[in-house]
Amino acid sequence: MIEKVGLVGVGVMAQHYAALLHSEGVTVSAACGRSLESENWRAFEAAAPACRRVPGLLDLMADDSLDGIIACASWNEMPDIATTLVQWHKPVLLEKPVALNLADARALSENAGNNRIVVGYNRRFYEPVTRLRERLRDVMPRSVSCSLSETVFRQRERFGAEIVPHLLAFSSAHALDLLQYLLGPLSIGVIYAREDTGPSAPFISYNGVLESANGTPINFSLNGDDPSSSEIRLRFDDGAAWVLSPFETLTVYKGMSVHPPTVARPVRRYEPTIIRRIDADFTWKPGLLGQVRAFISGDDSATANLKDAVSVMALIEAIKMSDSN
Repeated sequence: MIEKVGLVGVGVMAQHYAALLHSEGVTVSAACGRSLESENWRAFEAAAPACRRVPGLLDLMADDSLDGIIACASWNEMPDIATTLVQWHKPVLLEKPVALNLADARALSENAGNNRIVVGYNRRFYEPVTRLRERLRDVMPRSVSCSLSETVFRQRERFGAEIVPHLLAFSSAHALDLLQYLLGPLSIGVIYAREDTGPSAPFISYNGVLESANGTPINFSLNGDDPSSSEIRLRFDDGAAWVLSPFETLTVYKGMSVHPPTVARPVRRYEPTIIRRIDADFTWKPGLLGQVRAFISGDDSATANLKDAVSVMALIEAIKMSDSN
C-alpha cells in the first residue's frame, strides 16, 4: 500500500492528483517542477500542505521515504521523464504521452526496470466504461462506430505549432486506448488520410474502417476541429445501441419513438428511445479517483501499463501508415 508519494510537475494536472491523494489519506511529501520558483507552486502546495520542494527528478527518485511517484509534466517533457522513471524500483504512474512514436514506446517497455508502472489512461475508470465493459463480457457488438474530433486549433494555441504532429499520441491516444480496452487489439481495414487545408492545417484527418480480432467492423473517423462530440457507439443484436458520447456519459437506446406530423412540421419523426443513462462521477476529475485508488493499492485489473501504451502507439502508427489513396 502506498502511503507517501512524490509528484513530478506542479501544474493543473498535478494539482488534481495532489488534492485527490490528500483526500485519500496519502501524503504528497515531495515534488519537483520545472522551476523551484514556478507560479504553480502556490496552488499546488495548497492542495498538498505537507509537500516539500526538491530541485529535480533525480532528487525525487533518491528519496527512500517515498512509496511511489506520479509524473504529470508537460507533453514534450514526459517521454524523457518516463525513460528515467521506468528505472526506479518502486511504483510509478506516468501521465501520457510516455512516448511520441512506436519505436520509443517499445524501447521504454523493453528497458523498464520494474513492472509496477501505470500509464495514465484514466478513462478506463469512468463508471460508464465499467458498465459497458461488463456488457461486453457477455456479448460482442455486431458493429461499432468511433468518431473523434481533435481540437487542433485549441491545442496549437495552448502548446504551439510543434504539438500538431504529435496530437494522436498526446490527445487521441486516450480514446484509442479506450477502444482497444473495450474491444481488444484492432487491425486496419481501410483508412483514407486527408491533410487539412483550413484552420486545422497541417493536421491529417483519418477516416475508414478498423476491425477487431473477432471480425467486428469499426467505422472510424478522426478529424481535425470537427464540431461534434467524440463518440463510441456499439450496436448489439438485441436492437440496442450503447453509446459513449461524450465519454463521461453512457446512453443506452432501444427502439424508436414515433412522433406524428404536426402543422408546423408535417412529417413523421422517429427518435431513438433512451432506456438508460449513466454518468461518470464528477466529484473529482472523472476517472482519476479510480485510477489513483488502483495505483495506491496495487490493483492492476483495469490500469494501463507500458505494453498497453505500446499497443496504442502501434495502432496510431498503423493508422498513419495505411492511407489507401
